[in-house]
Order: sequence, then C-alpha cells, then structure tokens
Amino acid sequence: MFESLDTSGWISAAMSKKCEVWNKNSTNFMFFGEKGKSMIPMLNHACEIHKEYLELINLNKQDIIDGDYYALMKAPFALLYMPMCKQLNILEQNFNI
Repeated sequence: MFESLDTSGWISAAMSKKCEVWNKNSTNFMFFGEKGKSMIPMLNHACEIHKEYLELINLNKQDIIDGDYYALMKAPFALLYMPMCKQLNILEQNFNI
C-alpha cells in the first residue's frame, strides 16, 4: 500500500501539460493541449487502454486531450497510478474501488 504519493505528478500534468502514462511495465511521457497536438493519436490510445479508470473517477477523454486544467489534475490517477497499482496487485488496497 502507498503511504504517500509525490504530488508533482498531478501538478506537472495540470501546470506543465505533461504526465507519465503507464504502459505495461513502464511509463511514457505524454503532453496535453497545445503542447501535445502531435501526440493526440498516442494519447487517445492510452485513454482507451485506461478507459475503466477514466470512468471510475469521472474523467472525459476529450477534456484530457484538450488539456483542461481540472481534468489534468485527475489524469495521473487514471493514466498512471491506478493501472500501475493493478499491475502490482495493490489497486484495491490503494483505491476505494
């Protein structure tokens, strides 16, 4: 179980428009909004892969792709922390699902 999370993950997503995205056993950086125009196909694919987590925390894929500030505050949970926890078999211990 996590005891704490580094807040730079969601601050970076919201302020810098970039975030790590879980992909199997590693992470990739993705950019959002104007910065991430060239990454839209990859980001769209990542959102489809992690669709169940987006739905669990009520996030809209298009808001993430567009770089909406409030969507990006939650994006690291759906795109990084939740899929990583599932891979490590600690999802239920860390999230109320």
